Amino acid sequence: MNSFFIVGTISSLDTLRDLSEHPSKLEGCDVVELRFDEYMDLNEAKSLARELSQHRPILITIRTNKEGGTWQIDDAHRFEFFKEFFDIATYADIELKSDLFAYQKRSDFPENMTIISSFHNYDQCPSESEMAQLIKQGEDWGVDIVKLAVFCNEEADRATLENVLTSHPNSSLALMGMGPEGLETRFTLPKLGSKFTYGFLDKPAAPGQPSCRALAQKLK
Repeated sequence: MNSFFIVGTISSLDTLRDLSEHPSKLEGCDVVELRFDEYMDLNEAKSLARELSQHRPILITIRTNKEGGTWQIDDAHRFEFFKEFFDIATYADIELKSDLFAYQKRSDFPENMTIISSFHNYDQCPSESEMAQLIKQGEDWGVDIVKLAVFCNEEADRATLENVLTSHPNSSLALMGMGPEGLETRFTLPKLGSKFTYGFLDKPAAPGQPSCRALAQKLK
């Protein structure tokens, strides 16, 4: 039986406050992704995340504006924010194409932290060979999970994602399609071995992302 986690994304402090006070609302969610952005107060976010971590593992994500986030800072500065969450988060997401990935080493992160290298293409689905190269790049660096989120424009793109997943049985992958054509992959790929599937706890963090509740209703 394939084992996968449903990740619930949080994009606002209001949601973080609410869930910290009412953790029962996390039913069906296995991991909480905190998408820490420049509008959040660092100390409050850390305090609430620490409290919430008593109920669910925390995945810390700090996206720049190049990767769909809000930050317009250099990656050396961004890494300092990651370090603020080292004793709180179980998982950290760093982008394959970022300078942070290029210049930091696996040993710069806690040994017991699970590192996810992520790649996003908001326009199209890369070829199988291109995605295989991205997987190798992440694994060569020493990440624990390679996440590939790509835009699906047609049914064939969903088949491409399935082929990539099934052709890498020894890799820990989190694959998903974005957009209307990619929605189905959020439900099908976990059953084929994808380690994570993502749903929102407040608002979609990617095109076509379903709610965490919708994922849990169909997958749990």
